Amino acid sequence: MDIRTSSLPAGAFAVAHGHKLPRLETVGPNHFGLVFEDPDGEVAKLIDNYFHGARVSARDFYAALRDIRLEINRAKGGAR
Repeated sequence: MDIRTSSLPAGAFAVAHGHKLPRLETVGPNHFGLVFEDPDGEVAKLIDNYFHGARVSARDFYAALRDIRLEINRAKGGAR
């Protein structure tokens, strides 16, 4: 099952917990959704936990956010 979110921080939270980088889904000009493979429902739980105040290491969160942003920039046709 796939889980979709348009929240970059929520997606980074899931990645910071060890899940693979999500697939990007174009939802508009220069706007992307994040699509995670979630066969066991773990990503859905993590995203829900993010919105309810769960925590993760700031260093891991920053690294995940950076990696997702890099993929978005690549998808837009540039690399930063």
